[in-house]
Amino acid sequence: QVHLVGEIKLGLGFGDGVSCKWKIDHGKHWGVLEGASDGHTQTAYGPEGLVAVWNHPIDVHYQTTSMQGWPKLVVQVQQLDEFGRVQVIAHGFAHIPCTPGTHETVVSCWRATGTQEEELRAYFLNEYPVLLDEDLVYHKATAYRHRLVTIPSGKVTAEFNVITRYFGEHNVDQAS
Repeated sequence: QVHLVGEIKLGLGFGDGVSCKWKIDHGKHWGVLEGASDGHTQTAYGPEGLVAVWNHPIDVHYQTTSMQGWPKLVVQVQQLDEFGRVQVIAHGFAHIPCTPGTHETVVSCWRATGTQEEELRAYFLNEYPVLLDEDLVYHKATAYRHRLVTIPSGKVTAEFNVITRYFGEHNVDQAS
């Protein structure tokens, strides 16, 4: 069993009026015993849009029969503009540490670039190019991501307390 307790802490470099849609993705040998493995933070407005503080709780308890498919954090940052439109402005993922204890995880985010016209619309109208297939962020990344042209767009910081149970009884070595 693996228990993940923590929070989506904050976002840096995204501007004002941003929220974070997140999910913890796992392999086929994993199952959720209790808790939510996805969620959405509130929209945060900070001083000059430098830091978006979310402090959104995560509490999910897994059972597993294999270390293969260890959970990953997948994020999508959305921005609410002054006209009430929600735009996806960033994507990213990071591996959740597999050793017990408290860990801070930083997700470096990116966004897809578009044609010259789409980039002008993004700059002047905040209408960003969007991915037609969300699986490109993680599942199809190795096969298709090299075809995407992306630019960095900020960072999401999360904190996890990783608690494992019965790993010693099944001879699972978690030494780092």
